[in-house]
Amino acid sequence: MTMQEILDIIGTGTKHASTTSGSSHQHDAIDLPADVLALFHSELEDQRLQLTNEVDGEMYFFTKILGGEWAQQRTGHASSDIGSFARGAEVKLWCRGTGFPASKTYSIRAYGHISARAMAEQVAKRGNYFYQMWLDAGAPAPYSFDECVVDFDEGFEFKSWMLCQQINSKTYREALKVQQMIPLRIQA
Repeated sequence: MTMQEILDIIGTGTKHASTTSGSSHQHDAIDLPADVLALFHSELEDQRLQLTNEVDGEMYFFTKILGGEWAQQRTGHASSDIGSFARGAEVKLWCRGTGFPASKTYSIRAYGHISARAMAEQVAKRGNYFYQMWLDAGAPAPYSFDECVVDFDEGFEFKSWMLCQQINSKTYREALKVQQMIPLRIQA
């Protein structure tokens, strides 16, 4: 049984008010039985495991599906966002020094699961590549990433996904921003 089928059977639940940034917003929160909540958590863990198993190479940056009880209560889905995150203090320090995002999330609601995942994975892939190139060069300062850009391969999946996007869409514009994510020159 799918999550949507479960929600169709049990209805929309009760309304709860929550406050965000000082303003009051109404969210449809769904009070679900423990066994149904367990299904949501199981689905989220399955999604996270699938994402983790598909990552190749060093993981200085990783992707993670965000979600859980909060997402389930507000959206009726196990997950809400997919993000790219820097792993460890050294990588985060490198991000600060280069202007590369230490974390970047994409809303599943805004972009859809496939698009959110494609963009988050591409950010992580770019971060892993550029960080590894800098390490391979001996972690020098100063260091320019200009030569690394030429050799970076976005991968067939990302290029194919980009070709399927409508050029005037919000998703396409955001994907172009991902393609322009290049670390700034490290100063001496």
